Amino acid sequence: MFMIECLKAGDLKVNSVLKQLEIADGQIIYPFDKIKNSEWGYVYEKFVGQILESEGFKVTYNGFNGFTDDGIDLIAEKGNAITFIQCKYFQTKKLSKSHINEILFKASKKLSEAYREKDKQLAFALVVHCTESNFRRTPLKEDPNKQEYPWLHCFKSQDRRYPNLRVGFREIPMHT
Repeated sequence: MFMIECLKAGDLKVNSVLKQLEIADGQIIYPFDKIKNSEWGYVYEKFVGQILESEGFKVTYNGFNGFTDDGIDLIAEKGNAITFIQCKYFQTKKLSKSHINEILFKASKKLSEAYREKDKQLAFALVVHCTESNFRRTPLKEDPNKQEYPWLHCFKSQDRRYPNLRVGFREIPMHT
C-alpha cells in the first residue's frame, strides 16, 4: 500500500493550512483530497506515534502490518512500562459497543502474552482524535440535562479488571 510506504519513509507533518501531509522533511507531499478514507487511520497512527516519541516513548508501529496487527496499532515503551495502543480515527461513524468489544477481544491475545512479563507495568489504551466525533452521547438517567459517552465508559470500566493491567483512554487531536 503506497500510503504505508510513504509513512514509513520518515516523519509526518500535518499541514492543515495547505491541506496536505508532508513526509520525510517535505520530500513527499500528499494532498488531503488524495487520501482514501481507509488510509486516514494509518496517518493517525503515525501522528500519534510521533507525539508519543516526542514524550520520550520508544514506539513500535505495529499497525502498519495491516490486518495482522492483532488489535494493537502502537507499542509504546518507557522505563518499566509498556502501553499497547489502539488508535481510532473515524470521520463519519462513531464507536459502538460492538466496536469496543472487538477492540478488547482483538487485543486480548497480545495482552495475555505480555501479561506473563511480571516485571513490566502493562497498559492498554484507546486513542482517538476527538471524543465527541468518535463516541455517541446519551443523556444521564439521573440528570437528563447532562450527557455521557456510554461506550467510552464501557471501555474505561475494564481498568483494573486484571491486577497487572491498566486500561486507559486518551484524546490526541489531529487537525486536518
